[in-house]
Amino acid sequence: MPASLSEREREAAELFAHAEGRSPLTHSVRKHALVHAIKLAHSPHTSLKRLAAMNIAKFFKAFPDLEEDAINAIYDLCEDQDPNIRIEGYKAVVRMSEEQPRWVERNVDVLVQLLQSDEPAEVVVVKTALIQHLELDSKITLSVLCDQIVPPDDPTEDEDKAIRDRLRALVVAFLAEDARKPLLMGLQGQGESGAEQEQALIDTLLKAVSKYGGADAATITKDILAFLPSFSGGRPTRRGNELSRVLLTRAASSLKEDLAPRRNPASLERSRGYLELCDFLCREKGASDPVQLLRFYCTSSLMGKMTLGRLSADARLFFIVRLAQALAACSHQTSPESAELASMRRQVVDALTVILPVRGPTPCPRLPFTSSLRCSSSSK
Repeated sequence: MPASLSEREREAAELFAHAEGRSPLTHSVRKHALVHAIKLAHSPHTSLKRLAAMNIAKFFKAFPDLEEDAINAIYDLCEDQDPNIRIEGYKAVVRMSEEQPRWVERNVDVLVQLLQSDEPAEVVVVKTALIQHLELDSKITLSVLCDQIVPPDDPTEDEDKAIRDRLRALVVAFLAEDARKPLLMGLQGQGESGAEQEQALIDTLLKAVSKYGGADAATITKDILAFLPSFSGGRPTRRGNELSRVLLTRAASSLKEDLAPRRNPASLERSRGYLELCDFLCREKGASDPVQLLRFYCTSSLMGKMTLGRLSADARLFFIVRLAQALAACSHQTSPESAELASMRRQVVDALTVILPVRGPTPCPRLPFTSSLRCSSSSK
């Protein structure tokens, strides 16, 4: 007569408890327990699958010939029809990595794919598992995350591209929200190794902004990079200037679309976001030299009378304010004014006299953010 489910549960629990107390780790009883746990992972009964999830990681390390079967059994649990078993599987993945660091890379890759789950409760567990992997081995975990942000190869099929785009957005959001604090704490505590990992992460994120742009650029800039040591201190840094150049390159490309002949009036809807991010980096964070931003404005087609006439009222106001703010930020620098900055200052003043002509004897209004400009009255 077949044993009842409760008897099978009891026998399995007793086997695992007995095996745990046996030594050496390669003892035949421990191997028998592992084989049985792997078998239970494919049982139709939830209670037995749960026992499998809880016990496979306890025994597999000592038996390399069974490692592949063990990890695949855990992955099967992660795809079970029962959400509670799936969650047990996610937790078991962490235990497998803790026992055998060789599996960290593969396990992180699996967990990243699971970020796409439509079940919010499961995503929370997956994110917790990823954070635990960051704490376990931040170098390998960041490497896998970076590969998902900027894959080594680009998909050719539209469907594959859509999946990649969604996964990249999920990974970026994870780093910006859930993982940011533990990641920063982990990197700061690793000395030179942490600094190297930070630079590798920055390299990837700069590539992502350059290659993909879009909404991810704002998240990457304001919610990840801005918090890293390389962008802190309130002074321009090499990495801050590098990010500004990337953002301005994206802005220049987008500006060409904004100012296409068919667009009348022009709204700057494509380039505006990149210019705002560069402004944030220069003025709010102080991590980038504002001369770069001012130079962009002064050398772009926006300074031309014909272009200014094509801008919508909102776009024109945006340009006036940002141009004056960029000049003001440059004027706050302590180093002596360069010939280039003096030239750009005159250029800005000349441009604003065209954009904001003064009528009658009323002096030019002094805006709070344009203290660096010298407005002179003129009659028209």
